[in-house]
Amino acid sequence: GNETRAVRYVACADLAATDTAWEVTRSIALEAPLFVLIGGDIAYANSLPACYRRWDRMLEMLSQGLVSPNGVSIALIVSIGNHDSGGYFKLSSDVPFFIHYFPYVRVTPPFSEYPRKYNYTDAAMREITARRKLYHEHVIPGLFIVVVLDSNLVNLSAGIQRFWMHNVLASHLELPFSAAVFHNSMYPCNRNYEESLPTLQRQDWEHVFSTVRLSVAFENHDHLYKRTPPLRRKVSVEDGAEVSPVGTVYIGTGGWGAHLAPGHDAWYIARFMDQHHFYVRGTLSRQAMALEAVIPPRDVFDTVTLEPRKLTPSDE
Repeated sequence: GNETRAVRYVACADLAATDTAWEVTRSIALEAPLFVLIGGDIAYANSLPACYRRWDRMLEMLSQGLVSPNGVSIALIVSIGNHDSGGYFKLSSDVPFFIHYFPYVRVTPPFSEYPRKYNYTDAAMREITARRKLYHEHVIPGLFIVVVLDSNLVNLSAGIQRFWMHNVLASHLELPFSAAVFHNSMYPCNRNYEESLPTLQRQDWEHVFSTVRLSVAFENHDHLYKRTPPLRRKVSVEDGAEVSPVGTVYIGTGGWGAHLAPGHDAWYIARFMDQHHFYVRGTLSRQAMALEAVIPPRDVFDTVTLEPRKLTPSDE
């Protein structure tokens, strides 16, 4: 028939090799999801070569723990975090582990994304040739697209990455659901809304999200659960966002195993929870995307159901 079978996935981030992380991992595996969206901060090795054993422990946990009850290894779709890159605005040549363990885009030819017409200095050439694309898309035909973004860890949120994201999402408007996963929160629940990095990402990405009516953005970094109402960009960047039935829901999924952080309320917070580690379970069909926040082993404490996006000519 023409019915698409429901697809289950999980979103989570901010891992750390703790006993709690193992508990969350085992609970995720029992869900038998098709894939897990990991929003960064995996081993907390901070790009220090001497911390390679943190990666050994973490990869052991993921490879041995994320196996479904029927013996299938669960696919990972991973975004980079600041404790993977060792900071912000880094060169990929300074990131010794992450880009080799998760090589979704293996090579960026030096001039494929940089204009040839410029006369680059030697230092600029070294930077261009070292840089790696840490943003990529994954599509379930007829159902879903997710874009994995780099929130200014190695690739800038503006410029090339933004144009790429807009083009990719705009070329899949026929799909009923779309998502983005990235590390730094645009709508923080533990940090200040006015901080420079969240502000920069909102300026660079929110207009694109609104234009393509992105269904959900999984953002992390704050080590707690957070859900916003659907938010849509106003006419100009200076106007900020507003609650809108055709907006994007931002969900904080940084609760895998790292220490929890206290949350705070804000005009854009519909729900937050900072007392327990958790993961978010997504169930996709052509009719709906149900998102459930789960405290292991099976305690659902928040739920939101999203309808298929419907674009109008004014969105184009």
